[in-house]
Amino acid sequence: MKEKIRYSIVTLIILTLILPLSASSFPVQANSLTTLTPGSPATIEQDLLINVVFVGFDHSWINTNTFISWQLPDYSPVVRSRLWYGVTEPLGLVFNFDYNLVFAPEDFAEDLFEYIPTVSTLGPLYSRQIWYNTLSEEERAGFTIEGDNYYINASSVELWLEENAESLGIDAVNQYTIFFINGFEYYFPHSYWFVDEPDPDTGVVFGAYGSRQMTGWGGQFGRTWFLDLSAGPDRFLFETPAQTYESAVRPIWEFDVCGGYRTDLTERLAKIARFVGVDMLFTPSPLYPTYLQPPLLPQHIQFDVNMFENSSTYVGSYWFNPSVVEASYENFEPYLDFSVSFQDRQLMKYPVLNKAFANFASGNPYSIFGRKSPYWWAAPYGIDFHLYYKDQLLRFLTAVEGSQADYSVPIFAYAVDDEQMGIQFGLGGFADDNWLDGTQEYIQVFNTPYWAAVGYGFTLTTIHEAGHHLGLSHPHDGYDPVYGEAESEIGQAAWVGDHSYTVMNYHDITYHFGVFNKDSMYRYMTITYLNYANKILAMVAKNPNSGKVAQMIEWADGKATSALEDYQAMNYYGSVTKMKLAYDKIVDAALKLNIPIEPSSWQSAYRGRTITLFDPLLSP
Repeated sequence: MKEKIRYSIVTLIILTLILPLSASSFPVQANSLTTLTPGSPATIEQDLLINVVFVGFDHSWINTNTFISWQLPDYSPVVRSRLWYGVTEPLGLVFNFDYNLVFAPEDFAEDLFEYIPTVSTLGPLYSRQIWYNTLSEEERAGFTIEGDNYYINASSVELWLEENAESLGIDAVNQYTIFFINGFEYYFPHSYWFVDEPDPDTGVVFGAYGSRQMTGWGGQFGRTWFLDLSAGPDRFLFETPAQTYESAVRPIWEFDVCGGYRTDLTERLAKIARFVGVDMLFTPSPLYPTYLQPPLLPQHIQFDVNMFENSSTYVGSYWFNPSVVEASYENFEPYLDFSVSFQDRQLMKYPVLNKAFANFASGNPYSIFGRKSPYWWAAPYGIDFHLYYKDQLLRFLTAVEGSQADYSVPIFAYAVDDEQMGIQFGLGGFADDNWLDGTQEYIQVFNTPYWAAVGYGFTLTTIHEAGHHLGLSHPHDGYDPVYGEAESEIGQAAWVGDHSYTVMNYHDITYHFGVFNKDSMYRYMTITYLNYANKILAMVAKNPNSGKVAQMIEWADGKATSALEDYQAMNYYGSVTKMKLAYDKIVDAALKLNIPIEPSSWQSAYRGRTITLFDPLLSP
């Protein structure tokens, strides 16, 4: 595929524009640089093919013109957290889409549904199937789910689809591909599950729970995601007192093509392809900025975990495994170094924090610190935690002093009794921003004896929330360039995005990051390293001794060019590792010239503080 990259002037919040210098002031001729441009933010443009395969669908069931009319012609990810403050910050990536609609022959569906029972476990109907049968006959289109349920190994079906897609002329491993499946002709009750990864703390297999039964899967081995409309049914919301339910993902038997009453099959599937497939899984926008402490981007990230114990029966420190957190992230971003620091504390020894926590749980809307923030009325949303740690953070960090880490992710865990959670009971955690411009800040995670008995520890939740801090969104929410919040356009159907291999879903069935996560992060970081290489290169170009590093600049430019070749070939890991090498070389060139490069984050400010803080620093 022909490489396309263009540079444009874009407005960023933190990436300050520095105009390119003339060739005469720079040791390398401007026209000799292929990729790097001193001071100019970059835009990487890429053409992507999206395959949509209909399995078990007659061609007449789908209005292909209507389906295509719903799809995005192009997409430019933005930093979603900035939108909360009225700022649109483009990431610098542009995707131009082409859609390939394929109707698989009948024998493809027949072979699939002959294969499925061989990778299934028979068992009783699960909760949603039982609830579905309680709906009115009219709502169910006269259909009742009867017999045993086939619990299908989701991983095996993903592999089967990827291996057999070659017969359709599709590379479903390397090309983004959606399979819409209908097996009603071969119908037997079935759902998909993933039961291969017990919770790392408790050993509970959440994938076996009825609430975690799925109608699809993807992103574990390749760039495939499938949705089976003859499975399930999927999650739905009962409306009381009427026995009706609301979901944009309806089982196939409710549609007129299978004798039901619904007539909008094409539109529903088109929306899922766009808002779930493209917006949430394949090319999602990051939740938070992916540049940490720019322009000196970190090499070693440390998760600083402070656990506050305050339970009469539950000891939270028993249910946290730092090595699992570290291993998960080393697998996710192997070009960086990760470590975990853990401190176990007693919440009652921190009276102000204890009061802030109680206020958070009580439902009282007002901050215990008064009007110290314009968001003083947002206590149930964590404003008190933000205000407390803003003044007290240094005492809880080990990455700033005494370790080799150059960036700290502050994580505060609370092991408390059930009743102490108040209105927040059931909340596992959240990754907060700075309540100013949408920059990521602190992470809070929670657990209680009840949820521990259900099967939750702290490790999986910590990995999930740290993923948000580094920029990842859930697979059930995202940004659409036309509609804004993608999930608002499809309601409950957004949750089928969770039917994918990622710790960022709400099924809690894996503590690893999948193919879609890795693709997204590697793209995010490719443009991040390129932008900050350009920014620092502008600083180098201004130095009167810049001729001494000309060879270093030329080497970095060559690596950056090779990185973009990998990017266009969808080898995103190769792209990010090479672009990081280019960035590192430019940093080395700046250091060789004694150019100061200071990180613009709270870490740099806290390094300069030497005072010891004691609780309570503030007396509410």
